[in-house]
Amino acid sequence: MKYIFLIILSLLIATPTLAANKPLEVPYTTQIPIGYWANPWSNACEESSVKMVDEYYSGTRGKISKNKAIKIISPLFTYENKTFGENYDSNSYRTMRMINDNTIFTGEIIYKPSLQRIKNHLKLGFPVISFHNGFALPNQNLHFRAIGSGYHVMVINGFDNKTKTFITNDPGDTVTGYKHQYDYTDFLNTLGDFDHITKKVNKNKPKVILTYPKLVKIASSSKIYYLRNNIKYYISSPAIFKKNKWEMKNVITIEDQAMKRFKKTATLTNANPYPPKDIIAKTKDKDEIYYIVDGIKHYVTRPSIFKKRGWKVSEIQIVEEDWLKSIPKGRSI
Repeated sequence: MKYIFLIILSLLIATPTLAANKPLEVPYTTQIPIGYWANPWSNACEESSVKMVDEYYSGTRGKISKNKAIKIISPLFTYENKTFGENYDSNSYRTMRMINDNTIFTGEIIYKPSLQRIKNHLKLGFPVISFHNGFALPNQNLHFRAIGSGYHVMVINGFDNKTKTFITNDPGDTVTGYKHQYDYTDFLNTLGDFDHITKKVNKNKPKVILTYPKLVKIASSSKIYYLRNNIKYYISSPAIFKKNKWEMKNVITIEDQAMKRFKKTATLTNANPYPPKDIIAKTKDKDEIYYIVDGIKHYVTRPSIFKKRGWKVSEIQIVEEDWLKSIPKGRSI
């Protein structure tokens, strides 16, 4: 009986289905839907890229109207100001947090992504968000201030092996940004993450975010999963939806091949209905700070990590020493 409710809902609500093995129809907006270059829109390539992908997973296709783009992007400026104290040049970590807190999708930050890994992810029906040294991008329609950072973000929709190009939605190109094509080599060579300490793009930190929806199912099964950090959590009861304030309209039907990508599994139960949260923790009597994610603790090596990841000292939780000791150690950050 426990799944009859969800099955009925799934029949009543048409969930978006993602098709793979062809360029993805990610909807498009420029980063300046207001029509001219002015802050905060001049620096809105991250926010516009996030919302293009969010709209894709919501089922939107084609070009996003100017009014809608302004409406859906503007709240992200407010979120960043409140969370990070600023709304420009958000690096991959801050962008990932923005995604997790404001959209129906999530993903993984990948360091030094290979061409094939990006292609394989796109084949599953999932877009990729990429981070660049914009000064080096070969696109005459992109304009960066010489005294600025040149940091740029866009969405990869697909690829063309005949022309050896990525197909992208480039929000900074107001002329040919929709489905703009970049040569594989040029594109990969310009990857780089923003450094909030130096205020420049770190070319030695090439990164992308491999995106995927948070709530998924496959067509041949009524089982619904919550995806997080490459783990699929089976939702074993309708009550879990209510407790997490999830909505059936956000359940995305993905292909079997895409579901098989998530090999690590866990189950959410009525007794333990919530996916694990990332926390920043320390004990009362020691200065060591740890970032705890998915049951692994990572030692925070220096204060600059807080600024780079958009953390605040007020977010540190005081925990019991015995509990902290019981958590397995991961790599230091």
